[in-house]
Amino acid sequence: MEFIEKLKSPNKDQINISKLIRLTKKEKYFLKNDIYCNEFTKKTYNYYGDMNSVQEYLQENLIGINDDKFINILLKIINKVGKCYSNKKYIWLLIRTTNSYIWKNVRWHVDGNYYKHDGTLHSKFIATLCGSPTYGINATQDDKMALSKNYEQFNSKKININYSIIKVGTNNNSKNCQQIHSEPVNVEPNKRRVFISILYGTEEEIEEWYKKRN
Repeated sequence: MEFIEKLKSPNKDQINISKLIRLTKKEKYFLKNDIYCNEFTKKTYNYYGDMNSVQEYLQENLIGINDDKFINILLKIINKVGKCYSNKKYIWLLIRTTNSYIWKNVRWHVDGNYYKHDGTLHSKFIATLCGSPTYGINATQDDKMALSKNYEQFNSKKININYSIIKVGTNNNSKNCQQIHSEPVNVEPNKRRVFISILYGTEEEIEEWYKKRN
């Protein structure tokens, strides 16, 4: 599969896999117009566990309108993206929903390692299902070396990244393959945004990530 080969490449910081997921027109319309966003201003869900149990978690915990349609789309995405990680059967699923938010400043950053290195690239899938997508840049190595020194230099290189696997580094915290990214800024109040992130791993890796975050 071409996506798996790109995932192994140290020369690509992110891979758009929307063609692998292949959302239908009805699914895209639902996400744009009918996805739930109740009266709460912010709600975050975190699931750590076996991919086979994520549906039960979603059915028990989501509290919005049209949850069945939303869950079906989430499961489709989880399973399709999972084809890029055939040896990883556990996940961390983050769902972050907001209906009133404004980021005043761009927060350019790279993610750290998720769990102990085995010499392979670390990566996760991100998508904004509704609302403004995540910012990224097509960074040079000089950009990555200067990340902590001058954020403003990245603003002119800004691109949108969505339905993509982003990489965070190789063995020994190498900067050769790291996606610089940020939350969107200057978003209108009461504008809905639903963001998801999926990290695939072994049972031990996801447990290690859970302990690191909690």
